[in-house]
Amino acid sequence: KTAKEAWDALQTAFEDNGLNRRLCILRSLCSLKLENFKSMESYVNEAMSLKEQLAAISKPVEDEFLAAVMLQGLPSEYDPMIMAIENSSAVLTSDAVKVKLLQDRKWNSSESFDPDESALLTRNPNFRKRKKPVECWNCRQ
Repeated sequence: KTAKEAWDALQTAFEDNGLNRRLCILRSLCSLKLENFKSMESYVNEAMSLKEQLAAISKPVEDEFLAAVMLQGLPSEYDPMIMAIENSSAVLTSDAVKVKLLQDRKWNSSESFDPDESALLTRNPNFRKRKKPVECWNCRQ
């Protein structure tokens, strides 16, 4: 046997291009939910990875379908963004959705206060000093 024939034999024996593999990937794709991931990046990366896995077994998914699946997996606080994307006249693509999601995540994270990533806050050193005792204006005590 030649090296090519040996490689083809190994590829045929160990590559799973069957129905079970495709259904497993499609099930994973359709059940994507942002709340199952630690970050927006990992959510988007998983969607793109599943798209590439389907393409690798010669069963590519339509780009518009992938974009719709990515939008479907978002929680309700993303509804305004989803409605804006759906009502725009632009063609729905996974790349456009990916860019919007990653931009929105960066925008949201810049508004939230994360003590681990924020600068050191200082106070006026005289803030806690006790001022003169309070004096009653009526009885002068």
